Amino acid sequence: MAEKTGAAELAAYVKRYGTIEEEFLTAAGSFGLAFAEADGAGACYDDAVAVLVASGAQAANEGKSVWTQWKSPACVACMRGVGTETFLTSTACPRQCFFCFNPNQEDYEFFRSHANPIADQLRERHREGAAMSQLAITGGEPLLHLPQVLEFLEVAAQLYPDAYTRLYTSGFGWTGEVQRALADAGLNEARFSVKMEDETAAKEEVLAAIASAVGHFDNVMVEMPVMPGDFEAMRDLIVRLDKLGVAGINLLELCFPFHNAEAFVERGYRLKPTPYRVLYDYWYGGGLPIAGSEDTCLALVRFALEAGLSLGVHYCSLENKLTGQVFQQNAPAARAFPGYEMDARDFFLKAVKAFGPAVPMVRRALESAGLADTAEENADYGFIQFPPSALAAVCDDVGDVALGLSIAIVEHDEEGMALRELKVQPIA
Repeated sequence: MAEKTGAAELAAYVKRYGTIEEEFLTAAGSFGLAFAEADGAGACYDDAVAVLVASGAQAANEGKSVWTQWKSPACVACMRGVGTETFLTSTACPRQCFFCFNPNQEDYEFFRSHANPIADQLRERHREGAAMSQLAITGGEPLLHLPQVLEFLEVAAQLYPDAYTRLYTSGFGWTGEVQRALADAGLNEARFSVKMEDETAAKEEVLAAIASAVGHFDNVMVEMPVMPGDFEAMRDLIVRLDKLGVAGINLLELCFPFHNAEAFVERGYRLKPTPYRVLYDYWYGGGLPIAGSEDTCLALVRFALEAGLSLGVHYCSLENKLTGQVFQQNAPAARAFPGYEMDARDFFLKAVKAFGPAVPMVRRALESAGLADTAEENADYGFIQFPPSALAAVCDDVGDVALGLSIAIVEHDEEGMALRELKVQPIA
């Protein structure tokens, strides 16, 4: 079969991104945890999500978010990250979770012994003109700072009376008195974590707190990372939560937080071979996903469907947590770069590129379709690029031409904004 026009030039251009990926994987592996063998799981994942959706599940964000029955309104807003903000009380916490990524947060050591003035921070955001629809309080353990939490909720009720408020807690210090105070202060959602490695008594204490909270807030839910292969224990937990009347559970992809590698090695965990579909310096400090966690999460979503459970079971992948950043960076500049347009599914800016001898062929096709003004040519790298929405018009006219999909993000600094190309992949 003859090579497509411009294929050699496209391959040479794509090659440099392969080098970047190799360097990333090498750097990530230096933290002491090995990568699992690549097994084509990306395609398998898409197939698994398609089966779940055909069975009644719902999916968003290109399948990075999959759920049954119900998903917290805070999770819906999270995908774009607009009008939502999380306020950190401190990083102090009585738990010692091996997967905790708080040490990755800025000023982690300082905030282990100092509390953030979260109510004052909210007042400042209001003075700046911030529009808020979702407000979260997290830690560490926020209930170590109950007066500050209650003050925050009071300020939120005054300044953002329509905002949906939620609190993340391990359940430590949860009493009837605390529960009444939070409910009276207007908290909408209590979001608990359950540590499956805890002793039975400790887990029962948290479950008792969850049971007591149901009916006192708009929504009570659980959010927790899922250990690879922990299906049976998680299945039993989900059934119990359903009987308690819990609104839902967020199943998180277990991540390696770039420290405490020994604990992950002891458990036989390895890094997911393809941690991100698109490599980038994301803000979220959760780390890199662990192989097998996602499979267990999807199996639990499938179980919830088959069992007809009433509570919402939501798989929130690591990449689902990253999309809000992409939207915030790209949305304000979606039309600022010729040849690019923002993909409504994952919010990256995307363009189609053709190289070398394919350039004049694509140029003529765009001119013929009346789309010449949507394209841009680059003499330095020898390509022409145009928006994906024009792809059908070009393909109908140019024949066997090699095309690549460019994926990019806008970066903002004091000098303005610039487009950073993150990946180019051949279009089949």
